[in-house]
Amino acid sequence: MSLHDIEQRIIGAAWAYGLLLAAIVTILTAVLVCSGISALACRWRARRNDFGPAGNRLWEEVDAHLEDVIAADPQLAAGLDRLNAAVRNQHKGDQ
Repeated sequence: MSLHDIEQRIIGAAWAYGLLLAAIVTILTAVLVCSGISALACRWRARRNDFGPAGNRLWEEVDAHLEDVIAADPQLAAGLDRLNAAVRNQHKGDQ
């Protein structure tokens, strides 16, 4: 093997290493960009879904009212129980 062949192999290996390094850097950059966008989206969603104390109090009042309505009507309570059982059975079947 001549000196020229050895040089060509070293140059080829250097190019291959450079291309591999460029591919890794590109992939890592894409992953970092995607994770940054995901974090921003999660932060935006959390801010959008934050009702504050007044909104949370309203949801608690609505929940209490619905519990009173369901407790007052046995047919409604039975229908809700059947619906919950059907959803649980469907969920078990999907797994």
